[in-house]
Amino acid sequence: MIIRSIANGEATYILKGGKVSYSARKLDSDEVFTELRDIELSRFRIYNIKKLQRFFAQCDVDVIRNFPLPGKFPQEESGFGISVYPFYTLAYYANGKNYLKGLFVKIKTSDKEILTKLRTL
Repeated sequence: MIIRSIANGEATYILKGGKVSYSARKLDSDEVFTELRDIELSRFRIYNIKKLQRFFAQCDVDVIRNFPLPGKFPQEESGFGISVYPFYTLAYYANGKNYLKGLFVKIKTSDKEILTKLRTL
């Protein structure tokens, strides 16, 4: 189990049987949103490292989006929201439709574009 604090939230990652899942909660809160996302690991270590990097990045974005640092505009209390299609899947590039089309879009897309989008959140 790994616990990571980011923005005004905390993500807990759990490895169980070749599957990594994460839960999140707001700092100083007892309410935990469990098993929000999960990924299956393969036998190939190099592939798993890349897969985990993208998984952790998506989880960080989810936590930051739901529990941002306090600012001049107060945040309303609500449930935990996540992107339906995480950016590390072909569904993200295909908007949940044709995965073959998503593969072509992904090949043409550089990670710089995704990082720019994430910085604007």
